[in-house]
Amino acid sequence: MEEQKKRNPLETEKEGKLIAKFAIPAIISMLVSSLYNIVDQIFIGQGVGLLGNAATNIAFPVSIICTAAGIVAIGFALKELRAMDEIA
Repeated sequence: MEEQKKRNPLETEKEGKLIAKFAIPAIISMLVSSLYNIVDQIFIGQGVGLLGNAATNIAFPVSIICTAAGIVAIGFALKELRAMDEIA
């Protein structure tokens, strides 16, 4: 019974608060990924050399694009969920 009384925060929270709630972890994720790439470049540059750095410089933007696409997809899914709840 008590579980039915709980409201979905996507229904009751303001959009600005929800955006902050979901965007801050995404921003932190991107920052950690960039920091990882910087440290990776240092170690690969000293160990493998220029070819290793070239390979990671090609792969890193691809991983960033995939992460960004996932974050955008989550945003669209949340927007669609809210629209479906309004219809129902």
